[in-house]
Amino acid sequence: MAVVAGQQNFDIYLSSTPPKQLRFRILNADQTFKITISVYYFSSNRVDVYKNGRFELPTNGAYDSNGLFKVNDYNTNLDSYMPKIANQSGTNLAVREHRKVYATMAGADYLDFKMTAVLFLKFGVPAITESDFFRPENLVQNFADLFGIDPSRIRRVNIIGESRRKRQTQGIKFIELIIYDNPSVDDSSITPEDLKSEDNLNQLYANITNWYTTGQLQQMASDRLNVTLSSLQVEKPLSDSANEIKKLDKIRIIQDADNCREQSPCLTQPILVVLDESNKTVTGLGSSTNPWKIRAKIVSSTNLNMEIILESEASLGDDGFVQFSELGLSQVANSFRLEFELVAPEAVSNPNVNSVQQKAISCSQAVLDLKHMDDQLIVDTDELFNLTVLIVDKYTQTAVNNISWRNHEWRAAVRVYNLPKSQPTGSLTSSSNLVQIDLETKSVKLIDLFLDAPGMYIVEVTIISIGNEYILNKKSNVILVKSPTQSITLSESEPPILYLKFDQNITQNTDMIEVYKAIIYNSLIAKHDLLLTRAISVYDFNMANLAFSLSSDPSSLVTELNNGFVLVDGINLAEATLDDQSVDVKVLTVVDDSNLDGSIDGTSSNACKLEIKQMMLFFIQNKNTRKYQRIQNILSTCTFARN
Repeated sequence: MAVVAGQQNFDIYLSSTPPKQLRFRILNADQTFKITISVYYFSSNRVDVYKNGRFELPTNGAYDSNGLFKVNDYNTNLDSYMPKIANQSGTNLAVREHRKVYATMAGADYLDFKMTAVLFLKFGVPAITESDFFRPENLVQNFADLFGIDPSRIRRVNIIGESRRKRQTQGIKFIELIIYDNPSVDDSSITPEDLKSEDNLNQLYANITNWYTTGQLQQMASDRLNVTLSSLQVEKPLSDSANEIKKLDKIRIIQDADNCREQSPCLTQPILVVLDESNKTVTGLGSSTNPWKIRAKIVSSTNLNMEIILESEASLGDDGFVQFSELGLSQVANSFRLEFELVAPEAVSNPNVNSVQQKAISCSQAVLDLKHMDDQLIVDTDELFNLTVLIVDKYTQTAVNNISWRNHEWRAAVRVYNLPKSQPTGSLTSSSNLVQIDLETKSVKLIDLFLDAPGMYIVEVTIISIGNEYILNKKSNVILVKSPTQSITLSESEPPILYLKFDQNITQNTDMIEVYKAIIYNSLIAKHDLLLTRAISVYDFNMANLAFSLSSDPSSLVTELNNGFVLVDGINLAEATLDDQSVDVKVLTVVDDSNLDGSIDGTSSNACKLEIKQMMLFFIQNKNTRKYQRIQNILSTCTFARN
């Protein structure tokens, strides 16, 4: 939102790519309040302007006798086409060279700017081409026949003579073709017809660029039209740049596949690039519907049973590069070699481009891990539940391709994990002792489990392959077991009311995060009969937060925090905030002999003296006289905080 003054011009630049549809409205103004605006677009595609939901013809636009929307050349007298404040609201003009849309706007109206798909093509042809070829009516029909489209879709033709080009292009004329469809008249939103037109133009773009890069289009133009196409520049529908399409000549490996383990993606994935005859990258060939691809295959291996798994093909991007992401191998091999070949889209002739081979590499044994598929569970005591784990690659955490490779068979076991403190009293049982191993999903499901006492638990799942080649262990996410009379619903929309800050990093060891959550719940929530309403979060190195119902009295919780709280050995609560109020927290510390070199202030106590005397005896026996003297000096003035 911005404050604007009437009878003024305003230029609008957006900090990121504009959306397909923009709406402008002047608030608190009537029809007499008028301004002109210009909006900058990264793309030079057509932008249609709608006033109060109805399409407004641009000042250089008109419908011909066949009802086709066309735009005229404004370059001879641009100022006469430019919208002015005196014009009626909705007057507009898109200037492709400026990449701007200009419009007049009144206070009572709203304007929608809708970006519309357009395909721009620029062909180079020899200037000696017969003059009849350059007649507009002939050009439209000739290129429509070449592309296999209705001539009515080519809405504008420009011929640029050689005198307007640089010296190196002398002897060449350029033909610009602009292809688009009619705008929707009474719908400023993105309609199904708009999307259909965009898809159709993208497919036409793909066909033309594919035919040109393989030489098919040049051959068809020579055979059918007796004309030589020497160059092609295209601007893809709704893109923000033009590409010069070159003829494909070769592919080159930028990065070899490497660091491969059986049944999972190689840690180093192959990257390739397509080049023209001048070793320049061929750009502009990307397509989401019918792409060029690079196919990988094994050409030699010490293991004849090895196969490529997960991903054997990758698509060519608009930038001319091909990036594999999941190429993997099925089995171990001491040495193997990959070959990459270029594969053309459907209905496009394969170019005469040689395959390339990468260096020989090895594939090592799989390194496996387990991944839990269950979020935090909330169950009643004695209520049956299931746990599911995936067998995954340890480093990428992606599911292995085939868990029965090399005839692997699996068995599973589960037990309650013993927390370092605040362990609930319940035991874990399976009513059926069933384990479901799914080869399709690569998962192992433990069925019909139940816990018989309230609290927050963690269970440990162990998966073992027959022959003990793999023994995999994984702690579950927390499982909240409640009384059947309780109703617990955890919501992220519930704001946290208890914030805990610890004196050590509690996020570094990711294997312990769920353990910390369970200890916090059992020690601070369940122990004080509070009802959890938001899941416990651990974040920002040393922070945790949660929410519970304030309908219960939290005074006993406050007392516990006042007395200090140890999460696990070496990690103590440093600060706490409850319901936006700071809570006094006794910071607990452990005194060891290194602390005795500093000053300790406080009042003496018999317990303190007894502990120091015991330490004195230790130091005397070990002939540590310096610390013995230091202990004597602080005997009368010391305090200890105890866990």
